[in-house]
Parts: sequence; C-alpha cells; structure tokens
Amino acid sequence: MTKPGFTLEQHKDIGEKLGLIKDELGQIIIKISKAYPKETTYRLHRAIELINLTRSKLDDKLAEEHPELTTAEFNSIYYGTRGEKTRENESASSSREESFDSSHP
Repeated sequence: MTKPGFTLEQHKDIGEKLGLIKDELGQIIIKISKAYPKETTYRLHRAIELINLTRSKLDDKLAEEHPELTTAEFNSIYYGTRGEKTRENESASSSREESFDSSHP
C-alpha cells in the first residue's frame, strides 16, 4: 500500500521543526562541551547527523511531490533560514560533524 506523502503545509511544518531541533541540539552540544570532554557529546552529534539525513530524504520527496515550487520556495522548506542559518552554513556544519564522526567509531 502506498502512503500518501505530505501536503506542502506538512512539509513546511516538519522542515521548520526539524531545523529548530537540529539548531537546539547544536546549542546543547556547545554548552556540554564547555563543561565536559568532547566524547560526552558524541551521541548528540550523531543525532544531528541523523536529523540531517532525514531532512535530505524529505527534501527529495518534496521535489517529487511538489514540482510546481520555485527554486526559492523549494530551498526554503528544509534548508531555509532560521536566523542566519542557510544551506551553505549547514553544509559547513555537516562537514565539521562528519570529521568529528570519523574520529569516533
């Protein structure tokens, strides 16, 4: 049985929530890192990585389900701005997380 997918409004809602959760986890990591060794935050880094993978998959589904979106509309849903965050900033953040991940099995 095929599942129905999301409406555009559902994509927008989930995209915003996942972005906020990721940002909040990042702030928590910073706070913990100031008080405890780096390895204390490993699983939180992993959680951010998994959130990013989920956002990427949902971004792909958005493209399939809503081809009528302009590039600007499309880019704003899962990687839109929240404060100063942009897709470029997140790519840099993801690279830092990947380098952290590769040093911890």
